[in-house]
Amino acid sequence: MTRSSRRQLSKSSAAYIAVGLILMTIMTIIGLSAFLRVTEVRISGNSHYSYDSIVEASGITRGDGLMFMNTDRISQNIRRELPYISDANVTRSLPNAVNIEIFESTPVATIYFAGDLLLIDQTGRILDIYTGVSDSILELNGTKMIQIRGVEIESAVAGNQPRVSGLIAETAFQHMQDILIAMVNEGITDDVNFLDVSNIVNINFGYMNMYRVILGGIRDLRHKLGILPSTIARVHAEYPGTPVVISMTDPSGNVNFWPEP
Repeated sequence: MTRSSRRQLSKSSAAYIAVGLILMTIMTIIGLSAFLRVTEVRISGNSHYSYDSIVEASGITRGDGLMFMNTDRISQNIRRELPYISDANVTRSLPNAVNIEIFESTPVATIYFAGDLLLIDQTGRILDIYTGVSDSILELNGTKMIQIRGVEIESAVAGNQPRVSGLIAETAFQHMQDILIAMVNEGITDDVNFLDVSNIVNINFGYMNMYRVILGGIRDLRHKLGILPSTIARVHAEYPGTPVVISMTDPSGNVNFWPEP
């Protein structure tokens, strides 16, 4: 046998061995998958929905194969079926369990739309829809939700953000999102009564049922909301018990305030 023939035979043998190893690996995985089947679903982080509701929404059934389970699809199923859930982290736990970590949205505000009241979180995602209501004020667990004004909506589906159309409506909705997120981060949402974004260059909100805060635009939003507590202290000292307008529109950064006309 020539040297080239031996090299060719050696290459063929290596190829056969590689193919054999791959086939053995595949057969091993298939064999294991027959034994690795779901017998337990563990859920954590849920408060709004029951264990059974989450399992049903997930689509997981006892006996499902653990190895080939699509965890992303399960997470999508849960978020689609259960609006209060903003995210679901699904992981396998060998040999037979699935772990589902739930992250729930917190209701923050309401938007009145076509006779319905949309309950939303700080991102504008609709958590619930109250139909046929005559009052746009909603109180949950002793906390009044922020009334959103000036957002024009075309359609609404629980679990999604409202559909808006046109540059002005989209900008107003984006500004609403930015402000609500900033308010949540500053921990002031419980004291905000309404948020009016009908004029995107003259945004204002009600605070503590006593003050009207004029933000103007959303530039320096974090700073404006951050100094609000100290500003309120100054306002209260000068005008105790009096409804006051607080303007944060001065380009130099000065805060001006005066009694509500």
